[in-house]
Amino acid sequence: MNIDINIVLSKKKENKMDQTTDEMISFMQKISELEDQVNYYKALDSMKGYDSILGKLLYTRPDGVRICVSEARRLISNVSHWQFNRALDDEHVDNLEKIISENAYLEGSIDLLESKDGLCVVNGQHRVEALQRILNKDDTFKHDLIVNVHPVESFDCERANEIFRATNNIKNVETRDKPQEKIQNICKRIQSRYPHAVTENKSGKAKLHRMDLKELYNILQYNDECNDPNKTEDQLFQKFVDLNTKLSNTSYKDLLGRQTEKKDKMYDGACRENFYFGLLKDTKRNIEFAKHFNC
Repeated sequence: MNIDINIVLSKKKENKMDQTTDEMISFMQKISELEDQVNYYKALDSMKGYDSILGKLLYTRPDGVRICVSEARRLISNVSHWQFNRALDDEHVDNLEKIISENAYLEGSIDLLESKDGLCVVNGQHRVEALQRILNKDDTFKHDLIVNVHPVESFDCERANEIFRATNNIKNVETRDKPQEKIQNICKRIQSRYPHAVTENKSGKAKLHRMDLKELYNILQYNDECNDPNKTEDQLFQKFVDLNTKLSNTSYKDLLGRQTEKKDKMYDGACRENFYFGLLKDTKRNIEFAKHFNC
């Protein structure tokens, strides 16, 4: 049998080229897989210290406090106001809103408490409220914040009070603005007695006949009788119960005025949950409270 040597050599050459091509393809595939792995681990490394709410971790102090750069829109929708903080000053919030809107910056840091219940603002509540107003009006507004995150066992532990005192050490924080354990305990006892009527909301405000714990605390906080060291926790708690009992025996008209559908819902809720103090509007509520507690 005659074999053309040129054909054989050509076939061998083709086979070798095919094998080389296959090896090259396999090699390139491996290179691509390795590049994908490198990019994946680079991405993981860049995410170290990143939290979807708190943002980028800059530093962790020896005491466990984390310092982060947070996006305002991500952060503010996921935090609440500390229920034992001083009452918000609307005029101050208005001024801050104007400053931020006109200058697009905000000096200072925000201090948060972090517990199993989430995050709350212990210092910087006026700045947070001003930013919230701007975010509500402008969906394109962006702003970064420096945030100090303080881990605590709970929002009402003594450590939380210490952090408030340490972070609110400026002159305009008066003595009565500072958290007081006696008043905190009274609030918690009132909440325990009327569990469905005293709530804890992100906004610090409640609807219908209910009151938020922050609203209740602020009312007690700025009452002279509640700040009297000679008045015991038991005495003040009982005074509140007596006031609520008095209001429970007050007519619909004297409590709410002219009857409406919304007021009917409020009154029904108050009767159902035995909590009538929340039916009063702010001004009337403060007058009734002061009159009853100071008599």
